[in-house]
Amino acid sequence: MEVPAMSNTYQKRKASKEYGLYNKCKKLNDDELFRLLDDRNSLKRISSARVLQLRGGQDAVRLAIEFCTDKNYIRRDIGAFILGQI
Repeated sequence: MEVPAMSNTYQKRKASKEYGLYNKCKKLNDDELFRLLDDRNSLKRISSARVLQLRGGQDAVRLAIEFCTDKNYIRRDIGAFILGQI
């Protein structure tokens, strides 16, 4: 079954945007990445979480554990993602 061209174009654009954000996040320090975890933009949140999980470190683990117990489901999701990747 052939995928419609529009869907494929959208996926390529989204992947390109995600890759660009990830590369920008790699240049940020941990404090800047921690702040991005609460950004309204989900792509910024996940890009910063990806960089933090790759870097590891006590501060990232501590924050991820704290996020896992938060009332906000988005923070819990991010915390679980970071811990699940470390």
